[in-house]
Amino acid sequence: MERRVVVIGGGISGLAIAEAVSRHTSDLGIPTRVTVLEAGPAPGGKIQTTSESGFVLETGPHGFLDREPKMTALIDRLDLSDQLIKANTHAARRFIVRNHKLRQLPMSLWGGMTGDFLSWHGKLRLLLEPFVRKRSDSTESVFQFAARRIGREAAEVLIDAMVTGIYGGDPTEINLKAAFPRMYELEQDYGSLVLAQFALAKEKRQQRKLAPGNGASSASLGAPTGVLHSFTKGLGVIIDALSRQTEVCTETSAQRVERRPDGKWQVVTNQAPIEADGIISTLPAFSVPKVFGGLDPAQVELAAAVPYVPCSVVVHCFPRSAVHRPVNGFGFLVPGQERRSILGSIWASTVFPKHAPQGMVMFRTMLGGARRPELGMLPADELAKVARDELNHWMGISPTAQPLVQRVIPWERAIPQYVSNHEAAVAAVDRMEQAHRGLFFAGNAYRGVAMISCVAYGDKLGERVARWISGKDQV
Repeated sequence: MERRVVVIGGGISGLAIAEAVSRHTSDLGIPTRVTVLEAGPAPGGKIQTTSESGFVLETGPHGFLDREPKMTALIDRLDLSDQLIKANTHAARRFIVRNHKLRQLPMSLWGGMTGDFLSWHGKLRLLLEPFVRKRSDSTESVFQFAARRIGREAAEVLIDAMVTGIYGGDPTEINLKAAFPRMYELEQDYGSLVLAQFALAKEKRQQRKLAPGNGASSASLGAPTGVLHSFTKGLGVIIDALSRQTEVCTETSAQRVERRPDGKWQVVTNQAPIEADGIISTLPAFSVPKVFGGLDPAQVELAAAVPYVPCSVVVHCFPRSAVHRPVNGFGFLVPGQERRSILGSIWASTVFPKHAPQGMVMFRTMLGGARRPELGMLPADELAKVARDELNHWMGISPTAQPLVQRVIPWERAIPQYVSNHEAAVAAVDRMEQAHRGLFFAGNAYRGVAMISCVAYGDKLGERVARWISGKDQV
């Protein structure tokens, strides 16, 4: 008898999970129909790619890191490996605004001792990191952790910029263990971030001796690592490929879910109701009460308590001759203490040269976030002006230069924030899964905001759903 699984939400999480459920149930010999419900006109969620005047424009993330084997395996299964492109080597250079100037970040922790973005006091404090006692505090914020280990100045500059770039968040609010578990683990395992780097470097050398060319890299501060990748025609390529693998119902929104008397589920939609053996939600946290509020109000309230920040992206494209400063890196970030109107700007045409015509430059400038949410929700023309004024200042663009392309991409609820109560939200969805057989939760609201995190957890969940359908797992 064919089983039916409904995935609510057609972003990268929902599509990857659908592929994983179909694959794992097929491996177990269980006929399964997987249906993805997407409320919008097209699958992909925030990942949408368009092309204009020869530029590849992304509405969401700019790329993904190559450090997740499950992502690599998915790309291979979809026969997309020949379309992969790697970030330009120049993208290894990253910049930060410090004391009103663009300054290049060091390539390593020790490189910070020779750079000009920290005072001598800040550099000396950085040297004391190996002597700081470790602390097992799962409630510590990213800023508290960094200030304790590497000093307040380095935390205000380096860590602030990192949190801005990934979450658009406030490091004093973001929970370390939830948002950057690798940092937490390094301190617990090695007692020091610096000592961890020595140990990991030694392990990497040993791995290379055993298997040349292998061995994962690690960041100097436990931050996300790897080389950024995309596809020749943008990230929409993987969305299209995944959509062809499963049944996707667009413009179909789930209104509520109900348990039928026979134990099956029913999803009430704006179209026709759908009967299902299992339901997987990849909805953003704020949408969970509407669909699941009738099941377990207390747990749903906790699960929904994941805040989001507004963040808008403004794309500007110019001839290279209009830009009078070097565009020879990934881009720059702006720590909060600089009090500028943008979070930073990615030099997209340098990162992926194939995404822009030769002789052209593309900038992706971010506004809003946790510290300046009002800026993220300005009208489109004001967003474009604020971003353009900042680009003129930092990149030496003449105010009279006309962009070849200008695109404003506003996201009112852009990025989930893993704050102090995030562990409670994850625990709530876990309890709902245990209490309601056949109900599962995923998506970037709970177990990682990055594209590769969504894919990795999607594969893991797909296997678990398949085992549940087979009767091999009780939950």
